[in-house]
Amino acid sequence: MFTGTGLTVSTTPGHPKVPHVTLDGDISVLSKTLQEAWKRRVIVPANLRDQRIRKRTFRGTPEEIADALGLQLGPKIKGKKAKLPKGDSVSIKFGR
Repeated sequence: MFTGTGLTVSTTPGHPKVPHVTLDGDISVLSKTLQEAWKRRVIVPANLRDQRIRKRTFRGTPEEIADALGLQLGPKIKGKKAKLPKGDSVSIKFGR
């Protein structure tokens, strides 16, 4: 099993939505979570596949976040829509 936290988006009254992601765990597993959340392919370079990210929060567009992590974004994924819980925030955790 893996541990980590995935996409977390919340709003503050009076402030515009700023997408942000809090990540913690193996980058190869987190990339799959980001891929589902963003509905875009996330490509992990070979030199980063075994890397682990300590708990950090990244702000910005998916392109900016992927660039900060050293990942590449591919084309959008066609198919079924992701089922997300109602509300302002989504948190994804993996247990190890």
